[in-house]
Amino acid sequence: MSATRAELSPADRTDSILLDVIKTVASVRNLDPLDLPPLTDTVNPDALESIFQPPGRETPNPNGYVSFTYAECAVVVYGDRSIAVEPLTDQQGNRR
Repeated sequence: MSATRAELSPADRTDSILLDVIKTVASVRNLDPLDLPPLTDTVNPDALESIFQPPGRETPNPNGYVSFTYAECAVVVYGDRSIAVEPLTDQQGNRR
């Protein structure tokens, strides 16, 4: 995937990988996070949070990743909590 691998600045990171995904997708799509659909309609929030522990706590598999489609984007969350986002449509809604 030739995605935009986004790393939130320390000031923007939260203890919730769900919020970090929402912020990153909103940034890549140039949208307000409140304009995105609920992430919980796409992934199981408890499972995602248990896989990607907050900084300072051990992540079960730091070399692993989870990928899914959310808000017209391909999203990959890596074990180091970095997030890759590739829009699947352009700003007019046309598939890429």
